[in-house]
Amino acid sequence: MATNFHDTGIARQWRGAVWQCCVISACAALLLLMLPRAAGSADPQGLGEELIVHYSTIDGSTGFVLDRSHDEPVLKFDSSLEMFILQDVPGPRGDTIYKLDNGFAVLRHTNLGGMILFDDLRPEGRPVMRDRVALRLTLPRRFPAQVKARAAVISKEISDLLGSEVVFEAEWEAIPSRLGTATLADAVELTGIALKRLAEDDLARDVLAAHLRRVTFQAGDVVDARLINHTLAITFVWTQGMHGRFSSDALVRLLEAAL
Repeated sequence: MATNFHDTGIARQWRGAVWQCCVISACAALLLLMLPRAAGSADPQGLGEELIVHYSTIDGSTGFVLDRSHDEPVLKFDSSLEMFILQDVPGPRGDTIYKLDNGFAVLRHTNLGGMILFDDLRPEGRPVMRDRVALRLTLPRRFPAQVKARAAVISKEISDLLGSEVVFEAEWEAIPSRLGTATLADAVELTGIALKRLAEDDLARDVLAAHLRRVTFQAGDVVDARLINHTLAITFVWTQGMHGRFSSDALVRLLEAAL
């Protein structure tokens, strides 16, 4: 995951990453001038930057989309279905820090236009380059029957991992809009990701197997998750889309505290 920018042990590596970023950004800027603009991706404030851009590491091993067209920035890695709501905060020297909802910094946008990615592979940071404009990140449309079928698949996968049955339940047909169904589908998917991550640890898997029998999803006014009487009760806000559910990281933290 991301690391603290103030750790002095990585200062030299960070400066090296910034320098690489500057060189790469200059080359990427020339490339972007030759790329067609995606509809709706231009900066409405006229700052000369695209709002929806795909980035890649130099070796091409990691790619992601950063979408700044929403009220809050949204991040999606190519290798994952999850879309992360980011918090952008001012950093040193006019840089912008993008943080996940667990407080970890995942991206740093330098005042020279470069971007640095902080992840498990390189917690000290590595430069990425803009390689193309991208489409806006939105929750895909889902029908209730699709969500129910997907929930059955995920619950079977969790049951197999834990060695005991875990059932996913919801009023699948009761959500009143396309956005609501998409939000429910996202909540189901991210709950599955969180439970699978916990099950990777032997001790956590055994504890989950002893304490989890059902996962319920219900619409409400406030996003919530509680483990009570062998039931993980997930509350999502169907009118808020991506903002109406917990991230997988948040669910992992909540479950770790509850178990």
